[in-house]
Amino acid sequence: TVSGMQEAGTYTLYYEAVNGVCPISRDTIVINNYPIPVVDFTQSAIEICQEECIQFTNLSSIHPDGTITNYYWVVGGMYSTQTNPNFCFSNAGLMDVQLVAESNNGCRDTTLRSDLITVNNIPVAGFTSFLVDDENTSTKMQIQDNSTYSTNYWYSFGDGDTSVIQNPTHLYTDSGFYDITQIVTNDFGCADTLTKTIFVHVLLVYVPNTFTPDGNGHNEKFFPVISGDDPDT
Repeated sequence: TVSGMQEAGTYTLYYEAVNGVCPISRDTIVINNYPIPVVDFTQSAIEICQEECIQFTNLSSIHPDGTITNYYWVVGGMYSTQTNPNFCFSNAGLMDVQLVAESNNGCRDTTLRSDLITVNNIPVAGFTSFLVDDENTSTKMQIQDNSTYSTNYWYSFGDGDTSVIQNPTHLYTDSGFYDITQIVTNDFGCADTLTKTIFVHVLLVYVPNTFTPDGNGHNEKFFPVISGDDPDT
């Protein structure tokens, strides 16, 4: 057993073999003690949302007598041989991170950090809308939230008004096309957005309170007058 070669370098050992009968036997052994890499790294975040990315910074080092030639990353089941890789995560859950560094002499070091990365579910925006006639003949829109993994809601109705109610109603007073946008977030700050375009047809109904059937051609009949923009005309 040879000890005392803790530092990297080349060591020359001299030894003698003596048995008291035969002549003394002498020899020399040269041992190359190659340096081992020391693995270390940092990352830009440890908690993210799905579809987000993390940049890893390699801090591995080695004695000046050696060179690190290869890196092997395993992050949440994904692989890379880059020195400073960037990993994007499509699945939610806890992710292990392992890094192996290999020197020009084949010496290796590795580190495994279990459950280092937390990837949170991203909400999925979704809603339906339907019109409800208001008593004053303007048009009221009902929004039904169909999103998932969401706890907070924001709507833009396309006419300058907004709402943070999960299932809001909104009154439109002019006919036209409107973009309704829903932005949903969860408790982790993850967000998703959905926009739908609708057409609102506002009808104006005028009902006279008198008529004069006197034969002068004006106001002879009693009937309501309906006006409004029709997208099909």
